Amino acid sequence: EVGLLAFAPQVKVDPKKEAKLSHVGQLVYQAIERNSILNSNLSDEKRTFEVGEIGSGSKKNEKAEIIVSLKSYAVTPWRDRLQVRTSGMEFFAPTQKHEKINYGIFLHALLSQLSTKNDVSIVINNAKLSGQISEREKLELAELIKWVVDLPVLQPCFDEASTCKMEASLFTTDGSERRMDRVAMRGDHVWVVDYKTGDPSPKDEAQIKDYLLLLGQMGWTKTTGYLIYFGERKWVEVK
Repeated sequence: EVGLLAFAPQVKVDPKKEAKLSHVGQLVYQAIERNSILNSNLSDEKRTFEVGEIGSGSKKNEKAEIIVSLKSYAVTPWRDRLQVRTSGMEFFAPTQKHEKINYGIFLHALLSQLSTKNDVSIVINNAKLSGQISEREKLELAELIKWVVDLPVLQPCFDEASTCKMEASLFTTDGSERRMDRVAMRGDHVWVVDYKTGDPSPKDEAQIKDYLLLLGQMGWTKTTGYLIYFGERKWVEVK
């Protein structure tokens, strides 16, 4: 349908007072009443104003609804086709390589919690209380970590007199990041410690030299690096 229906409340006007417009309904009524053409369509008896007729509007450009019926619709059960693709399948298979990787990650995590050598017992006990390690593993890890912190060459790296940073990041001029396991600073001297749980590699020393070069570019005049190999219980100094 095409048309307009409007409703407005009737307002009582006091003839003794000056008429004032208080809402749009009064304004519309006044406009119709004062216009000779519109006034002819105004019915005081019905209290209505009617112009024209309301009819059905023509529907143009309306397309008929098209219904398509299918006799069959083939589907494949999606549960039979769903697969989880992983970037490292061995993560889900308990292999010896996987166990070594997990051991290295866990050992690095424990060492990153050491501010000084006095924190060894606290860190190991927390790992045992949280269920991460057994009593046997607790004793083995405590002995291994104490071997590191008691090394004479690493005393500045676990001393309260030094400023120590764990998992410290260095950013190069091209925006790439280098992450060092442990950095100790005292005066004009800085020490870098990198832990290795795997077999020694020629790349290890090059990695430490890269750290020391970047620290030298930052203004450190005395730099020393150490590689700690847990598997062989040995350390290598890098300058």
